[in-house]
Amino acid sequence: MISRIYLSLIVVGLLFFSCKKKNESDAIDLHTEYAGLMQSKFIIYDATEIFHDDPSGIHDTSNYLLKTRIGDLYVDLEGRPGYEIERYKSFDNGLNWELTDIWYGVAKSNRLEIVEENERKVRLIFPPRLNSKWDLNIYNSKAKSDLEYIEIHASKTCNNEFFDSVVVVQQEKLFTLVDFKKQTETYAKGVGLIDKYFKNLTISNFDTLDVQRGTEYFLKLKAHGFE
Repeated sequence: MISRIYLSLIVVGLLFFSCKKKNESDAIDLHTEYAGLMQSKFIIYDATEIFHDDPSGIHDTSNYLLKTRIGDLYVDLEGRPGYEIERYKSFDNGLNWELTDIWYGVAKSNRLEIVEENERKVRLIFPPRLNSKWDLNIYNSKAKSDLEYIEIHASKTCNNEFFDSVVVVQQEKLFTLVDFKKQTETYAKGVGLIDKYFKNLTISNFDTLDVQRGTEYFLKLKAHGFE
């Protein structure tokens, strides 16, 4: 009788240990900190926009500071809590800031959604996995645009600041006789977007310096913190 009770206790103990280990393994870290959605957090970028129209003799470059600030809480149409993302520009090195628009961000479940000028886009998916792909425009009317992780949990130095955990998202990469397209975004854990590289160009004879038409847009982290 005692041996049966002892055996039963061993079985129950093993089952408990097995269930505990299973529950612990099921607790997946989504790494949502890459979204950087923390109230009152700001990021300032050095921004460059270039517009090309060579047949018209136009190659215009605009340099300015872009500031994003995580503002008030809000609830979206699906009842999910998110944040307003205030966006400012400065053309005098930060002496004066002009509020240009307000975006909205939600980092819940398995993705980061940003409403950019009334278009909802999926900027990240969680947890990040190398070569994972998703459609940026799945929740808007634009054409399908695949994104994928090309680096995850890597280290990177940006503007002399070291980040021990970043992910790099590639939106498009194309190089042909007459086209050059390359679009990447880098997100640092606990900060958010720290670098953006965007080129969508018509070129001549594989020469990326002989640009006929197109746009370029670059963001580089300058400062970040809370206010």
